[in-house]
Amino acid sequence: MIKRLSYSTFIFIFLTLSVYGQKTSIEDLAKSVMSAGKEFNKMQDRHVAIVDSFSQLNSYNANYYYLDTMLHKAQKVGDKKLEAIVLMSKGNFFLGTGNSFKSIEAFRQSIAIMEKIDYPSGLCNAYTNMGNTYFYMFDYEKALSFYKTAISYAKKITDPTSNKEAKLANLYNNMGGVYCSTNDFVYGKTYFSMAMDIWRKTKDSVSLAYAFNNFAQIFHEQNQNDSAEFYYNLALKLKLRHGDLADKSDGYRILAMFYINQGKIEKALDYCHTSLTYLDTTIFNRQLMHAYQLLNEIYHRKKDYRNELRYFKLYSLAKDSANSREKVSSLTKLEMQFEFSKIHLADSIKSVEEIKLKDATISSKKQQSYFLIFILVLAVIVLGLIYSRFKLTKKQKIIIEEKNKEITDSINYARKIQQSILPSEKYFQKEIGRLKDKK
Repeated sequence: MIKRLSYSTFIFIFLTLSVYGQKTSIEDLAKSVMSAGKEFNKMQDRHVAIVDSFSQLNSYNANYYYLDTMLHKAQKVGDKKLEAIVLMSKGNFFLGTGNSFKSIEAFRQSIAIMEKIDYPSGLCNAYTNMGNTYFYMFDYEKALSFYKTAISYAKKITDPTSNKEAKLANLYNNMGGVYCSTNDFVYGKTYFSMAMDIWRKTKDSVSLAYAFNNFAQIFHEQNQNDSAEFYYNLALKLKLRHGDLADKSDGYRILAMFYINQGKIEKALDYCHTSLTYLDTTIFNRQLMHAYQLLNEIYHRKKDYRNELRYFKLYSLAKDSANSREKVSSLTKLEMQFEFSKIHLADSIKSVEEIKLKDATISSKKQQSYFLIFILVLAVIVLGLIYSRFKLTKKQKIIIEEKNKEITDSINYARKIQQSILPSEKYFQKEIGRLKDKK
């Protein structure tokens, strides 16, 4: 589970980057992670928190060089578990900058190391990330395959600090999302239910609230609006009781959207205004933009053009502000991608070729396996025929031997009968001698 740095740590990163220079500060951050090496969980938490902070600050260059520095240090000291964790962070970094091929390559390298050291918790996370990558690429079949593998490793976790139940719940929820994306709502609901059972057991009320939203969305897609409304309200109650301000605002806004679709404009208006009370209207962001857009739509339907225009202007201001920030972020990201691609373009092409080669090798091995199975089956059939023929020949030989014995016995028996009827040889000699004497 990703843990965020405290506010003081954010200040520390800013100060070290600005005062001492980027390379020095990144080296210090890497050393601070390595200093916790005696307790791996603390070292991992510190590393993940630093990476997460860089991501939130859109410090793409610093993040990339920090990960490279950490990877070098982990390899230098021979810490395979840390090396695998850093590679997984690099995979997420590449995914965030839109480089899916490099992301998959980093995850595969991480998985190879974790399999050698038999690290089920890490393998669960790595396969989950692989599933997420393919989900973002809209390859739902591969996403499901990797999620299922992640689940098999999650069930092998014995370390109580690895939060096995939370991993399983998130995976079930992800699988439910994949099935719903393919309009398979039966399996979608099944996996959402499995996730909900765990969240109920662990009393993770906020996650449970968003699971109720998933259920409501399924019922809404199937035009079962009473059930959808029931689950949307369950989600809202949990968010009001256990969520932060953003969760509470989100709960009211989702219900406002639902009531607009149902034509209940007044109710939608009440819920949307309530949603707005939980937001800081002095800071334009995406959530505020969506709230203003919703109010603009509601007042349009009410034909209250004055308020429609008012919220359209506010929506435009929030949108422009959010877009300008995203443009700055996107520009930084593009600069990072350009710089990165200049250095690693050859590696990216090589990675694609390696992936193709691996797929071709797997396909070739499958064909070889099928051919060997065919030859084996054919050999078994031929051996069966030979054995059957051998048994038949042996049986015929036995029959012939028995017939020969019967014939021989018959001949011997006839000879004995003849011998018993005919006079003996001495008798014949005696009679011949007697006839000679008469002459």
